[in-house]
Amino acid sequence: MNSFIFVLILGGSTTMTLPPAVYNFLTYGQVNWGALCAAATVVTLPVLLLALVVQRFLAGGLTMGAIKG
Repeated sequence: MNSFIFVLILGGSTTMTLPPAVYNFLTYGQVNWGALCAAATVVTLPVLLLALVVQRFLAGGLTMGAIKG
């Protein structure tokens, strides 16, 4: 939360992380739902894919540490 507020207040438009950039789709008069959903998908998709790929190795490493031998 602190990094979001820090970037939102002190950061410029050229040095913005993804969450404040997605926040810019919200305006006082309306919400651009199409662009907001597309941006949220683009932000979430790489993290989800990385978690799915690493899940197998993470579970294997945890179980290998539990085996005594």
